[in-house]
Amino acid sequence: MENSIRTGMNDVLTIEVTKNMLAQTTGCADIAVLSTSMLINTIETLCSKMLKENLLDENLTSVGATINVKHISPTPDGMSIKAKATVLSVDRNKVIFKAEVWDQNDLICTGIHNRIIVDREEFENQAKNKLRKIVK
Repeated sequence: MENSIRTGMNDVLTIEVTKNMLAQTTGCADIAVLSTSMLINTIETLCSKMLKENLLDENLTSVGATINVKHISPTPDGMSIKAKATVLSVDRNKVIFKAEVWDQNDLICTGIHNRIIVDREEFENQAKNKLRKIVK
């Protein structure tokens, strides 16, 4: 599995918090602040992008395996957030990232995210095969 992913690599993603990212919109809570699920989505998007840009084989992609986050501080609609992900380790097809997310004032989230590099076609076929196994 050839790639150019190395420990210490990092990238950032800056986005504006919009109404569709709020807990009351996503159904996570009845409050108008950035939802934890959207923080997780932001981290996954950034880490996935980093891997995609550094996988040398077009047939490979990555999937999320685990994520553990601590949502520290609320962020309202209209603020920007900046996520930073750093590769902590690479072990064959397993990549572990450290993530931090800041709004314009505070650190709002920290976490660890593990992604697995897979053969896209094999992985999709594995999922499709589940449909064939359904007993009706």
